[in-house]
Amino acid sequence: SQKVSSHEHHDHRAVAKLRPKVPIRQSCDASISTVAAAMLAGKTDACLLVGRDGSLKGIITDNDLTRRVVAKCIDPNNPVSCVMTASPRCVSMDDSAMDALSIMIERKFRHLPVTDRSGGIVG
Repeated sequence: SQKVSSHEHHDHRAVAKLRPKVPIRQSCDASISTVAAAMLAGKTDACLLVGRDGSLKGIITDNDLTRRVVAKCIDPNNPVSCVMTASPRCVSMDDSAMDALSIMIERKFRHLPVTDRSGGIVG
């Protein structure tokens, strides 16, 4: 995943100032139905999918579940890795909030994972 430079714009308010919400995480090996149930229980429309080492492997959203699973009659017992967006674009807590917003607008993202300096998932 590519990083965004925080020095490209005059507005240097960091993503950290936006207080990113702690995301729901599930294993990328979990079933689609397990992840969907976790999203429902967490009242969220996205879930970050991690590998055994805890590193970010993908993301799945309610929109993805509708378009990639329900509309295509995919078996919900399949692993979520079959339908997730792999290696999603991320921003770091130190990146410019305006740059992050620009990425979301330009690429029509509703969700943008946030990492700390060591690459750990924080939002």
